Amino acid sequence: MVSALETNASVLGINVSADSYTSLDTGKKQSVANFVLERKGTGYQAESVVRHTFNAGLAYETAKVTFSTKLKSDVTSTDVEAMKAAYQAVVTFDGTPSSVITANVTVLDKVIGAGNDAALAKLNEFADLNGQVSPVDNTYTINVDSLTKFLEEFDQYLTASQI
Repeated sequence: MVSALETNASVLGINVSADSYTSLDTGKKQSVANFVLERKGTGYQAESVVRHTFNAGLAYETAKVTFSTKLKSDVTSTDVEAMKAAYQAVVTFDGTPSSVITANVTVLDKVIGAGNDAALAKLNEFADLNGQVSPVDNTYTINVDSLTKFLEEFDQYLTASQI
C-alpha cells in the first residue's frame, strides 16, 4: 500500500515529499498506509477521500513520533496535550472512539493541566526507567500497541506513586 500511495501521489493529491512524510521510517510509512487501508471504506473511493484519510493518518503517526521522541528527553504538558489532540483527531475522523484511544486519553488526562506537575514529573521519570530506545535514532520505539502498553504501565506506576 505504501508503494501504491507513493506511486499515485500526484493523482491522489497527497504530498509524499513533505518532511513530515519523508522523515518517517519504512515501518511508520506502513502505519500511515495501514491507516488509509483500514479506513478507506468498501470498494474504491474518490481521490479526496484517500487524500483526507492519508492526511489524517500522517498527522496521527507524526504525533506519535513526536511524543515518543519527547519521551527520550523531557515531556512537557504541551507534548501530552498534542498527543491527546492526535487521538481526538482520530476519533473525529472515525466518528467513535476505540477502547484503546479512550484508555490512552484517560491516562494522558491525568498528566495535563494545572496541578498535575507531579504526574508529569512521574511520566518523565517512568520514561527514563522503562523506555525501549531505538538503536536507529534514540527515540522510543512506539507504535499504537507499544504506546498503549507504555501508558497502561505508566498508569499503574502513577497509581503506585499515589499521585
